[in-house]
Parts: sequence; structure tokens; C-alpha cells
Amino acid sequence: MRRLLWIVLATAPFACTVGPDYERIGLDVPDAFRDATESQTLASPADLDWFDVYTDPVLAGYLEEALASNDDLAIAAARIAEARAVSAIAESRLFPSVDGSASLRSQGIARDGFPIFPQPQDRDGGTIALGGFASWELDLWGRFRRAAEASDADLLATELDRAALAQSLVVELSASYFRLLAADADLEITRRTIESRRRSLDLVQARLDQGIASKLELRQAESLLQSAELLVPQLQAARTREENLIRQLMAGNPGPVLRGAPLDRQVATLEVPAGLPSALLERRPDVLAAEAQLAATVSRIGEAKALLYPQVTLTGLGGVTSQQLSGLFNGSNLFWDAAIEVSLPIFNAGRLEANVAAAEARAASAVAAYRRTVRIAFREVADGLVTLEKLKAFREIQEKRVAVLLDQSTLSDARYRGGVTSYLEVLDSERQLFDAQRSLVQARLDEVTAVGVLFRALGGGWTGTAAAATSGEETPLADASS
Repeated sequence: MRRLLWIVLATAPFACTVGPDYERIGLDVPDAFRDATESQTLASPADLDWFDVYTDPVLAGYLEEALASNDDLAIAAARIAEARAVSAIAESRLFPSVDGSASLRSQGIARDGFPIFPQPQDRDGGTIALGGFASWELDLWGRFRRAAEASDADLLATELDRAALAQSLVVELSASYFRLLAADADLEITRRTIESRRRSLDLVQARLDQGIASKLELRQAESLLQSAELLVPQLQAARTREENLIRQLMAGNPGPVLRGAPLDRQVATLEVPAGLPSALLERRPDVLAAEAQLAATVSRIGEAKALLYPQVTLTGLGGVTSQQLSGLFNGSNLFWDAAIEVSLPIFNAGRLEANVAAAEARAASAVAAYRRTVRIAFREVADGLVTLEKLKAFREIQEKRVAVLLDQSTLSDARYRGGVTSYLEVLDSERQLFDAQRSLVQARLDEVTAVGVLFRALGGGWTGTAAAATSGEETPLADASS
């Protein structure tokens, strides 16, 4: 028995780890994005923070409050704590388990009971016992080590999921804030237009009273005014909804919110060259999370394969027992029991082999999911680059168009007042100007929102990578970070 114990302990340090080790899979990664003229190496825009992109101090305060108190982020933080605890549980299985016990037992025998027992010298007595039990399943095939690797990868994926959620929160809140500013601008344009059309209506009414204008022109002026007035309650409702959404994202109750600079003075810039290196996408938390999940599934293949081999467990029981407390620690009261248990799967109707096959299938699925995530990331950056470029060009053209239509509307109004043209020309000019002004607001909203979407696509605005690099803790992806 003792010889077998020494053999097991001597061979334990040479235990192997079955199953594949995680290695970063090969990807078809472009050197530059579509329509790039050249590939450049530059500091990553992902090294910037959101407050370097959106400079509005009011928005910055909202972002800070949301990142500190958002309910979804609180849920994600709790999931990280749970994953960290699960990882600690998995690592604890690498070590022996020791439990202690203490008992105090008292007993008595009836003097005149049935059946009749031989008369003992002492009918009343008790025992005191102190002991412990130890158990250690040797990780000869790396089952527990693979489980610990998988749990660490799951923890990393959970932390990266929270980073991705924080990015989505920033994009959603900033987009809502800019939609609020757009509704303000749209409402201001609408109110100015209403005032202008009321003056036009008064002018048409006065000309009708003088017999210069027709009643048709009066109805046209009234219809033009009412079409603008109909937008006021819609825009007011839209503003209220955006305010409530911003408050909810900051874990607050519905209510009004403060504004910073108006939409036409919002500064949101992100200088991104066309030849952006694709390596920047490694900063995206969703891509890294997908890779961490892949690493976890690979480790679980080894965990499943280890069950095909013999399992060796060392157990030990020992302690002292006595009827008197004073004699509890005498050498003659010592008891112990040690054992080596070896279990080997013989027949289980293919359950263990099927478990390995299932783990390999999950790993294959994770590979496909990782490749899909990477392709989506490349597409989102490529889309974001061209979208931001074209939206800027569209907004600049729209600004020129508004200036032209404003001059056209002024000339049409002067021509109508001078009796040179009919009110139909004024009507058409007013409609075109109003629509163009509202389209300009939408163009500015689209452009400033696209900056945030592209910044998130580049993996910007989170510090998870830097934190992992300085934590000193190894991760399943540590060997693939080059």
C-alpha cells in the first residue's frame, strides 16, 4: 500500500494534459480597407477616449454618469463577479480538499429494559472525537487544468462583453443626445417658419381685402401654415422621448435634461486615413470576446477527453477519540485510514466519446462565430469610413443648397409683394426652403452620429486591453497577442 502511494506521488509531477492547446486560427485579413490608396502605420484612434471625440461638456457629464450607474452595466459587472467566482472554483479543484470534524456523544442504557443485556459496569457514558478527512483527485490528464483554462477564458470573455456593452451604451446615449439637439433645431426652424408663414398669410389676407389676391392664394397660405404647425406636437413628443431615454440610460427617472451647444456647433471629429491598418480591429472587445469564447471551447475538449482515462483519488481519514477529555490526545486513541482509489471507464454506451464529439462540435461552432465576428468588424469599419466621408460631403452640399434656397425665397417674396409673380412661386420657394433646412438638420445629425459609430467600429473608447496588459495575469490569449 505504501509503495503504491509513493509510486502515484512520484508520477504526479509528470502528468500530461490531453486535448488540443489553443492557437490563434488563420484569418484572411486585408492589409488595408476597401478603396484605400496606401497602407499606413499610425497611432490607433482606439487609444482615444470618447471625450476626445465628443467635446460637449454636458454630453461628457452624461456619459460619465451613465458609465457609472447604468443598470445594464451593473448587471454585466455582477456577471463578471460570478465568472470570477466560477474561475476560482475551477482552480480550487487542482488542490486537495480537507475537512475537519468534531463530535461529542452521550448515551445511556435502560436498567430494566427489554431485551435483557449483560449488566455493564457503567450504564452511562459518552465519547469525544476530533478528526479530519482529506481527498485529492490527481489531475494526471489535465482535466482540472483544462477546466481552469476554460473558466479563465470565460471570465475574460465576460469582461470584454462588458466593455462592448459600455461602447454600445456610449453610442446609444450620444446618439439620443444628438437626436434631442436635432429635434430642438428642427423645432426652432419650424417655429420660425410658422411665424414667417403667418406674416405671409396676413399679407395675402390684406391683398385679398384690397382685391389684389384671390381666395385660392389665401387657402394656399393657410395650408402652408398648417403643414408647419402640424409638426410642432410631433417634434415636442420626440424631444420628450429622447429626454426620457437619456435619463433611463443614466439610471434615472423620466424628466427633462440640460443641453450643451446646439447641433450646428457640435464638434465631433475623427481623423482616420483611408489606408487604416487592419490590425486596429484587434482592439475591438467583441472580436476579442469571440476569441476568448473560442479558447474556452478548445480547453473543454481536453476536459472531456480526460474523462476517457483512469481517475486516481487519494483519500485519508484520521483523528483522535476518547471517553474522557483528559485522555483525548493519548497516542493510543489515534485512528487513521488512507486509501488510493482508481476508477476506469469500462462501458458507458459511448457517453464519454459523445461528450468529446459534442465539445469538438462546440469548438467548430466557435471558430465559425469568431470568423463571422471578424468579418462583421471589417465590414463595419469599411462602411463607417465611406459613410462618414459621404455624409460630410452631403452636409456641405446641403448647406450650400439652403443658402441658395434662402435667397430664392427672399426674391420670390419680394416679387410677390411687387405684384410681379403669383403666390404659387412663393409657395414653392417656401416649401423647398423648409424641407432643405430640415434636411440639413438631419444631415448634421447623421454626420455627428456616424463619427461615434465609426469610433466604436475601430474599437475605441475602452481600456480593457491596457488593463489586461498591465494586470500581470495570464490569459488564454496571452500567447497570441503579438
